[in-house]
Amino acid sequence: MEYQELLRAFCFYSLFIIFSQQSQLTYAGKHLCARDEAFYLLQFKQELRVVSNSEYCDNKGRTKNLSWNVTGDCCEWDGVTCDGFTGHVIGLDLSSSYLWGTIHANSSLKKLGHLQRLDLAFNKLGEFPLGNNISELSSLTHLNLSHSGKTLMHIPQVLSNLSKLVSLDLSWQFDIFQFGQTTFTSLLQDLTNLEVLLLDNVYAPFELPKNLSSSLRYLNLQGTGIFGNLSESQIFHLPNLQVLMLGDNPLTGTLPNFNWSFSGSILELDFSNTDIFGKVPDSIGNLHSLLHLNIRYCNLSVSIPESIGNLTAIRELRLPRNSFTGNVLSTISKLNKLVRLDLSFNQFGGSIPESTGNLTAIRELDLSANSFTGNIPSTIQKLNKLSYLFLSSNNFEGSIPDIFGNFSELDALAFESNNFTGPFPDSIATLTRLKLLELQNNSLTGPLPSNISGFQELQTLDLSFNYFTGATPPWLFHLPSLFSLYIQHNQLTGKLPNELKSNYVEYSDIDLSYNKLQGEIPDWMFSTSMGRLDLSHNFLTGFEKQVWHSRSLQYLNLENNFLQGTLHQSFCDMINLVFLILAQNNFSGSIPDCLGNSNSFISILDLRMNSFHGEIPRFLPIGLQYLGLYGNQFRGQVPRSLVNCTSLEALDLGNNKLNDTFPIWLEKLPNLQVLILKSNLFHGSIGDLESEFPFPELRIFELSCNGFTGTLSSNIFKSFRGMMDVDEEKIGITRATNETRTKQNNAIFS
Repeated sequence: MEYQELLRAFCFYSLFIIFSQQSQLTYAGKHLCARDEAFYLLQFKQELRVVSNSEYCDNKGRTKNLSWNVTGDCCEWDGVTCDGFTGHVIGLDLSSSYLWGTIHANSSLKKLGHLQRLDLAFNKLGEFPLGNNISELSSLTHLNLSHSGKTLMHIPQVLSNLSKLVSLDLSWQFDIFQFGQTTFTSLLQDLTNLEVLLLDNVYAPFELPKNLSSSLRYLNLQGTGIFGNLSESQIFHLPNLQVLMLGDNPLTGTLPNFNWSFSGSILELDFSNTDIFGKVPDSIGNLHSLLHLNIRYCNLSVSIPESIGNLTAIRELRLPRNSFTGNVLSTISKLNKLVRLDLSFNQFGGSIPESTGNLTAIRELDLSANSFTGNIPSTIQKLNKLSYLFLSSNNFEGSIPDIFGNFSELDALAFESNNFTGPFPDSIATLTRLKLLELQNNSLTGPLPSNISGFQELQTLDLSFNYFTGATPPWLFHLPSLFSLYIQHNQLTGKLPNELKSNYVEYSDIDLSYNKLQGEIPDWMFSTSMGRLDLSHNFLTGFEKQVWHSRSLQYLNLENNFLQGTLHQSFCDMINLVFLILAQNNFSGSIPDCLGNSNSFISILDLRMNSFHGEIPRFLPIGLQYLGLYGNQFRGQVPRSLVNCTSLEALDLGNNKLNDTFPIWLEKLPNLQVLILKSNLFHGSIGDLESEFPFPELRIFELSCNGFTGTLSSNIFKSFRGMMDVDEEKIGITRATNETRTKQNNAIFS
């Protein structure tokens, strides 16, 4: 059972008696259920529809009231609890019953005057049940309407008249509904017997209440919009409080000293995602019963006091996204009951002490995005119950210890962006439950394992930006669950496998760029449901087949290889392609005319530095943002259809054999920033620009080495407003401009 479930079960143990445990004494041959109450229940059954596909079924749904009928004893009906001696209906649990509709004010439900417990959670109710008539259920002690909203719900003020109410759960309505301040105040002040109040994710944007029921044990106001100074709140003087959840609210102030009335009984504290600041007080060590502390996403700073080591009962400690400093791990290592520890995105430093091996119960450990240093101690192998281990974005060094052979429950391992050296730890490849492995941005060396016994559930593998060498092992492409494979910027060699095993997963993302791969690109890479494929900067020479089948591929980068041949017509079948980068290869032939089909989504088309010839297709994808044809052998004219590509930001036609006059109609393109026509056969005068503000975004204008004649008016450059205030970040595409940038007004005419 997850920690949160254990905690809630513990908190509610003394407050709730499960319906199935209610006394249901019966007498031989005699029905206990009162006939009138059975009739009211059957009437109530008819008032609501059953919609079995409702998403509000909590994954445990069943239509409980379907079993109700006139011949049965209502005390034996599903969801109904009766008093064992009087036969009165005292409990009604219809949670997760796929119910849909409105319980109107005149509903027969209000006639169940002895009802003590009403649970309608995880249904779809149109309005607050019974409206103001809810007050007629005067015996009600427990009311649960969580996850039951369908439309905007208003809380009736008479709810505060239910003086016997012990537990009220209105959390997580389907649509946000808003309390009136009077209603909210009444609830908190008038319900003096209230022990449990859950309003999480119910919009109630007003100041923290000052007067609360001293009976409160469980208070959840998370995500309600309440505001105020936390350090001045009276909420810390409640003597019986066990759970306090105030996260996701615009609360300010500092954490007061933990010398509160409930210091000895508190089990859970949540101040996450608030605006509290300052430091954690030393008196936190007084909370000896604390099981869960969540103060992530706040503005806390300075070091964590050593007294935190006194929280010997704590199971979950979450401190991420603050500005904590110092080295707290030696103190935290005393907390040997910790199940989850998250210190990520702070400024903690120092090394991981050997004593961390004392945290033998821990399942989730996240130290990422800090300034921890040193080696990973061998004692970490004692933490073999871990399911998540994140050490990324620190300054760890040395080799990754080969100690993971007995980590049988590990689901995610992230060591990226450190200074790790040495080989790939073979024991990692034995992990059978691992779903995420991230070792990128380190200095790991040597070959990858030639054989593995694990990784059968691995979904994401990132080994990029290391120094792995040797042949690419076939198992990389035979993992049955792998969706994303990133091994770019290494020194792997060899060929890609020609086929996959029959149980391969259809990848969504493969990046093998910047390696030393050779041979042909296998056909399966274009026939799966691939979404992104990057094989750029390798030594690939061709394709197993020229026919490309993928209809799901959105990003294809084959730049800087030795690929050759023509682009087959089936290239146009990749109808979802957005990025196509084939620059710096040996492709030849013409561009298929079908490229500009209306179903093409291509926005980046980079064919630079090849041997393409013929004319530029008359029709190109109208969504183009970048068209790079530099360094080919294109002839003819610039197609006027480019004027329809209103999103075009960069057009690089340099170093071809285009024979045309200046394409003055390009001035109409509103987003064009880069125009390169250099080293072609353009001729004639540029002529007068027609627009009042032509080329409004132009920043790079390269016309050199052509046959333009005549006088170039200085007024042209006065129109180039984009050149007057160059914003480097606004030039989204720099691929073509890095090697062709020239002085802006240095056009050369012959």
